[in-house]
Amino acid sequence: MSGRPNLVALRQYVDSTLTATGILRRPGELVMDPETLEYVQSFEDVYAGPVLVYATVQPPERPEAGGNVYTVTDYTVVLPQQTAVEIGDVLTVTDAPDAPESVGAAFRISAAPRTTWAVARVCYAEVTE
Repeated sequence: MSGRPNLVALRQYVDSTLTATGILRRPGELVMDPETLEYVQSFEDVYAGPVLVYATVQPPERPEAGGNVYTVTDYTVVLPQQTAVEIGDVLTVTDAPDAPESVGAAFRISAAPRTTWAVARVCYAEVTE
């Protein structure tokens, strides 16, 4: 036995824990909406498939901006190891049997660190309401 972890087996195990499904999109250029004639954000699909999203332990922040108070909740997002995720990408959960309240929510990636074991992409995201 070499004492090194079996990364293939670990990746397979981590992938089996991704119980939700989502679409990861990368913001692109502003484009004109032909119906409203307003500029809107375009998105490029980066990944679609299994994910795991769960709230962090800390309570939501309530910053004030422009006279309005917002609620910002932090989440941990786990994706397959090979997912090319970047800060600013937006994950939309499309199916979540264990957390149906998360379906349709837009999780903006705020940190996407690389790990040395590389068995999953563990990122951090925010939802602003």
